[in-house]
Amino acid sequence: MIAVCRLRIVEWRRRQISLQPFVKLFFVILLVVGFYGCSNLQLLKTPQNDSHQWQQYGGTIERTNGSSSLLQPPLSVAWMYDASAGYSEYSVTIADSIVYIGTLLGEVYAVHAHTGENIGSYDFESAIYGAPVVDHSMLYVATANSEVSLYGFDLMKGRVVWKAALGGIETSPLLLGDNLFVTTLDGDVYSINKHTGTANWKFLTPLFERPAFLRSSPASDGKSLVFGCDDGSVFCISIEDGKLLWHSRTEKSVVASPSIWNGRVFVGSQDGAMYAFNLSDGALVWKQSLGSPIYSSQAVGEHYVYAGTSSGDIVCLKSETGEILWRHKAQSAISCAPLLAGKVLYVGSLDRSLYALDADTGTLLWNETLEGRIKSMPVVWNEFLVLPLDNKMVVGMKRGGGE
Repeated sequence: MIAVCRLRIVEWRRRQISLQPFVKLFFVILLVVGFYGCSNLQLLKTPQNDSHQWQQYGGTIERTNGSSSLLQPPLSVAWMYDASAGYSEYSVTIADSIVYIGTLLGEVYAVHAHTGENIGSYDFESAIYGAPVVDHSMLYVATANSEVSLYGFDLMKGRVVWKAALGGIETSPLLLGDNLFVTTLDGDVYSINKHTGTANWKFLTPLFERPAFLRSSPASDGKSLVFGCDDGSVFCISIEDGKLLWHSRTEKSVVASPSIWNGRVFVGSQDGAMYAFNLSDGALVWKQSLGSPIYSSQAVGEHYVYAGTSSGDIVCLKSETGEILWRHKAQSAISCAPLLAGKVLYVGSLDRSLYALDADTGTLLWNETLEGRIKSMPVVWNEFLVLPLDNKMVVGMKRGGGE
C-alpha cells in the first residue's frame, strides 16, 4: 500500500513538472491581457480626417456644438446598435465612416456609420464619461478611474501605447495641436503630449468651496483654455503654461462645458442663468435667467445661443445681448447639449423625444419618440444622425429611409 502511494506521489510530481510550461504560458497570457485589455479593435487602414468628421466633443475646440453637415428632417431609423451599457451626456465621435462610442462600463465600441455594423471594441475597465477623441490612427480615451485615467490607443496596432495617471476624469479631453487638455475630479487641469502621454504642465484649480470638482469639459480659442467648476467659478488659463488668466463667478455649480465664439465665453449654471463673459478679461457681458437649473452645454451659431434647462425649456438667446427670442417646451428635462445643423436645431429630452426646431424661429419642424430617454447629444455626420439612448441602444437615423 505504501509503495502504491509513493508511486502515485511520484506520478503526480511528474505531471506537475510537465504542466509547468503551460502554467507559465497561462500566467504570461494573463499579464498581457491585463496590460493591453480585452480587444478586437484593430483597423485595417488609417482613418482619414475629413471636413464632416466629429473628432471630439463639441465638434471644434471652441465646443460650439455646430455641425458642418446639413440634415433636414423628417428622419427615420436606419440602424440600431446594442452596446449593452449606458452612456453619458457627451455622446459619440465620428471619423472616416466610423462611430466611436464610450460606455459607462468602460468599453469603446466602433461601428460603421452607414450600417451600425460592429467593427470592434476595447475594454478600458473603468467608466467612460467623456467622448473619445479620434486623430487619424490614434484614439484618446479618458476614464473615471482614480489612478490610470487617460489612454493613447493605436487603432492600427489594436493596443494601448501609453497611459497617464491623472486622477478620475468625467469630462471630454480637448485635442489641440500636439497636446490633449483634461480637467479632473481632483480639481487639476493637465496639458498632455498626445504622442507620449507625458505632462507638459499641471494647473491646480484654486477652489473656493471644498470639496469641488471639475465636471466641465474645457473649450479653447487656440490660446486659452476655459472651463467651469462645481464651486460656481469659470476659469481661464493659458494653454502654453497653465497660468491663470482670469476667473469669474456664477451663483451655483457649473457642470456644463463652455462655448467660445466671437471673443466671448457662453456657459450655463445650475443657478438657472446663462452667462456671457469677455474672453479677454472675464468681465460679465450679460446674464439671463432661464428659470431652472442648466446642466447641459449650449449650441452657438452666428448670432444666437441655444440652451436647454432642467424644466424642459429650449431657449434661443441673442449672443450680443442675452435677449430671449423664443422658447420651445419639451415634456421633460434637457440634460444634453443641442446640436445646430445649418438652420435646424436638434434637441433630445428625457421625454424620449428628439425635436427638430427651426433655429431662427423655434418652430417645430419634426419630432420623433424613441424607445429610450435621451441623455446624450445627437451628432450629425453626412446624411446620418447618430444618437445614444438610455436603453443601451445607439440609433442611426437618416432622411427618407430606414426601418
